[in-house]
Amino acid sequence: MREERCRNIRIVGLAEAEGEVTKDLVLKFFKDDLRVAEPAVEYVSRVGRSDKGDRPILVRFKSVEGRGRILGYWNVRGLSDSVVLGGINLWKELDIFALAETWECSDEASVEILGFVRIVAVWNKKRFQRGRGFGGLAIWSRNRLGVKITVAHVDARKQFICLQLQEGRSKGFLVFTYFAPLGSPAYVALEEGADPLFELTRKVCRWSEEGPVWLAGDFNSRSMSMHGVAVQELGSQLWKRAGSDEVLERVSEDEGRNNLTNFFMQFVNSCGLTILNGSRKTLKSVCPVREDRRLYESEMERQVGSGELSSEEITSLMLSTARKVFGKPRSRGKSWFDDHCVEARRKAISASDPERVAAHKSYRNLVRMKKLRFLAERQLVLANELMQNPASFWRRLRPHRVEAALVDADLQQYVRQLYYFPETMGMAYSPRTWCSFSKPEVEKVLGSLCTGKAADILGLTAELLKWGGAGLIRVITQKMNKARKEGFPVEWNDRRVVPVYKTGPREEPASYRTIMIAHIFAKVFGKLLEMRLTDWCEEQGVRAPVQAGFRRQFSTLDHLLTLRVIMEEAKRARQPLLILFVDFKKAFDSVARNLIQDQLITLNVPGDLINAIARLYQSVIVKTQQQDTGVDSTLGVIQGCPLSPTLFGPFIEKLFWLSSGEAGVSVGSQRVSMLIFADDIALVGSDEGQMKQHIANLETFCLTTGMQVNLGKTKWLGWGHKAEEAFLFQGQQITECKSYKYLGLEMSSNLSWASGVQSRVDGGRRALFALWGKCDRTGLVAWSLRKHLFDSVVQSAVPYAAPIWGPSASKTSWKKLEVIQKMFLQHELGVKVQTPYSLLLAETGRWPLEVEALFRSIQYARCLQKQEPTRISSQAKLVSMGRGWFANLCSWAARWGFPEERWGEDSSMRERLSVAVVSKLWSLPSPRQQYYLRDICRLQPYTEQSYLRAALSVKERQLVARYRTSSHHLRVEEGRWLGISREDRLCTLCSLGKIENEHHALLVCPRYQSLRVEHGIPCFTDLRDFFSLPPVQISKYIYKVDSCRKEMMQSHLDVVGTRSQ
Repeated sequence: MREERCRNIRIVGLAEAEGEVTKDLVLKFFKDDLRVAEPAVEYVSRVGRSDKGDRPILVRFKSVEGRGRILGYWNVRGLSDSVVLGGINLWKELDIFALAETWECSDEASVEILGFVRIVAVWNKKRFQRGRGFGGLAIWSRNRLGVKITVAHVDARKQFICLQLQEGRSKGFLVFTYFAPLGSPAYVALEEGADPLFELTRKVCRWSEEGPVWLAGDFNSRSMSMHGVAVQELGSQLWKRAGSDEVLERVSEDEGRNNLTNFFMQFVNSCGLTILNGSRKTLKSVCPVREDRRLYESEMERQVGSGELSSEEITSLMLSTARKVFGKPRSRGKSWFDDHCVEARRKAISASDPERVAAHKSYRNLVRMKKLRFLAERQLVLANELMQNPASFWRRLRPHRVEAALVDADLQQYVRQLYYFPETMGMAYSPRTWCSFSKPEVEKVLGSLCTGKAADILGLTAELLKWGGAGLIRVITQKMNKARKEGFPVEWNDRRVVPVYKTGPREEPASYRTIMIAHIFAKVFGKLLEMRLTDWCEEQGVRAPVQAGFRRQFSTLDHLLTLRVIMEEAKRARQPLLILFVDFKKAFDSVARNLIQDQLITLNVPGDLINAIARLYQSVIVKTQQQDTGVDSTLGVIQGCPLSPTLFGPFIEKLFWLSSGEAGVSVGSQRVSMLIFADDIALVGSDEGQMKQHIANLETFCLTTGMQVNLGKTKWLGWGHKAEEAFLFQGQQITECKSYKYLGLEMSSNLSWASGVQSRVDGGRRALFALWGKCDRTGLVAWSLRKHLFDSVVQSAVPYAAPIWGPSASKTSWKKLEVIQKMFLQHELGVKVQTPYSLLLAETGRWPLEVEALFRSIQYARCLQKQEPTRISSQAKLVSMGRGWFANLCSWAARWGFPEERWGEDSSMRERLSVAVVSKLWSLPSPRQQYYLRDICRLQPYTEQSYLRAALSVKERQLVARYRTSSHHLRVEEGRWLGISREDRLCTLCSLGKIENEHHALLVCPRYQSLRVEHGIPCFTDLRDFFSLPPVQISKYIYKVDSCRKEMMQSHLDVVGTRSQ
């Protein structure tokens, strides 16, 4: 090989087993006559780490016209291609990247998502079952990169791929490789000349004559050199000849910490993913961890040491280490109207007449391209933010409101009136009994802390505690035990009040919720006590059986089901029933703390645990944002503390223990006199005597505890009561009602759900319109993000408590609810109102809202089967087996072709239900459905279509959807509206005399033949084959066809108008 032939070769990055960069392949196969030019690359970052796996390589190289491009390469060690797709939005800094050893690549010809398109993917299915052998190689590129990329060569053994890059008249070659080890079955029975490495050698020499060649990939398996230590003689020679420093300059760990670091690790960790080997066993040892977290943990371990630190020192250490390790991400988002657009606009305005048209056209094209690129990058930013920092994402969607200034002095006075009662008694502390927290307990609590939440009053977040490692856990355990024995440090007692507007005049402090922000160590202390107190109470069985609030494996559905069954049975037996719904005034803020302690002593809670709780409440100082001294809070449980609901529950349950055992109604083998969910109480009685006894017990409870009933919201409903008798509480009459919203569900005395369904329809429409407004304000256009928002904001709220009311809802009610999802799909796909709902569902792979509610109802029914038989909700289900709720649920499921015997296991129930839904919706297909099944899609599998996942503009996405669902303006549809017979709906743009339908316009009409050639559309005879092409290719072609047709139709109308004149 001659020297001049190889000057164009550049080594971008060759991955060693531990992420080092070598040029082993070049030195091995090009021998001494190769002169490797200085690489035109800049090392950006080495990303991630695993104990046995490779680190991704990220480099910036100069493409054929000298432009800087960022290239990524990662041996993903078995992470499937379908999983990797979900993380592409975190690769927003990259232009081209390759994934090696990616198993289970999707079989679609081309995949696009959030601005990236997969150029080519190869994988060896036979190797998948042979352990960690060669898996696959997938190459992705940013859409609209400005470089024409074509696949120049794919190795027959699927071990390297060459891409040809062309910018203008310049041409270059980018080669991605992944070579299996020498002992791999991939090389069995191969002659030396047939080795893919030798083939690459020959082709690189030829490509280098045409333009620069960049080599990037994993060659270490053929050199057997690791960490500079030779495993074979060849490796020793290679490391002597070329160290990694000669290829590209290494970056120290401090310099490599930027927003590029961990771009993929963040996705893997946030989704809880693991990597699978060839036998599909989870490999805990090779699951990658975030590099910045590892650096933070090692730095904390080094600085903490074995000594004891004060609370101030720990806080300062965590904050300084976090600032050192975690850099703020750089935002690449910028408005499209930048300096280039300003300059182009100035030139267009000042251009002379002959050049003005061209200048204006150039200016409009520039602005359009800038805007499209900005919107595409913005989708990446929003998707990245949604995955990494959901709180910030949702704050971005909230409308910006300019609130009236709240005077801090008024807020201070309001806080003092709310929390300061010097005459009340606090919790007594006894220093004689205490026991320590263990490291496993602290580690478990830290692991349960929610990430992505706001920082505490000093700026500490849960992430800094969770990622601190064993050294920080040891120090936190010491501080928790010291606080339990000696008391809280001063800064742990402070609570900062943040007013959040609720309703009413914005100048009044009472119109705001007083949210408290505390020190995160105080939160950890409360979480430790909550865990111990909850475990003890559940093991001892001291909690009231009617309490479902803030208890594990309890939910609001349990009480709602019980209440429904009670009302159904009373109606069926024609027995009187009275239900009193009680609402307390500021229940959590008005409970006396000494009474909470007395109740814990009555329940025989261990004394050391009571003393630790007393330490938590020993001093609670509440401050406003501008206040330094604060107010001593002496009443109520601490707001925002994890322990507060667990303390309030046993206290409010005193009302249950006051009631008589004979009161209430029977539900199976259980007697139910009341239902309690935190501070929401429903008193149940079968006659006036029982209800009056309930009210007397409630008066006694309020008199002894100081709690106050809100009579404006306390109401009763029922039947069988004498109208002339009124129920009085402390001398005031309790109002009767026909329906009451209990735990978010409208409960009617006649068990009718129509009014509740209508309110949900109205609320769903308001939420949908608000969602569209938020998306427009934030520039959020990607289908995947808008669908996620719809599922989170609208679909999760509309069918709330559907397992309770859904089985009895009428078909008319469900049709009203389905309108909400149909409106959303019509708007997103841009189709006509007359488009069948089933086609919209098939395009998006979604279920009707009714089926989604049915699925949740079946899941809840199966959860009831796993409950203890003595649970009230379990007994309610047994009562309704032959009639009522469960019988209605079975009938509802059978109506959708999914009877109870087909429910089976939870893991595969969704797939079986999906088959039943498709059979139900498409059992008797209409002509539009028949066309869709025959020419567009067979619904196997029933999933979202690929063009919705592609990086298309809104216009392109909607055009594809219109042609797939026959919601266009071709003659075959226009004639149907105008009443023209199908035979007369002929194409007016050609002389073939054929009906202008989708097949004719896209595949046959000669007026669009040049567009087919331009976009590389083969001569298909079937629309299904056409729509199997890459979505980007389809969308560009349909967009051109639609634009061309509009222009020709307009010119045809102009000619007709001229002739008529």
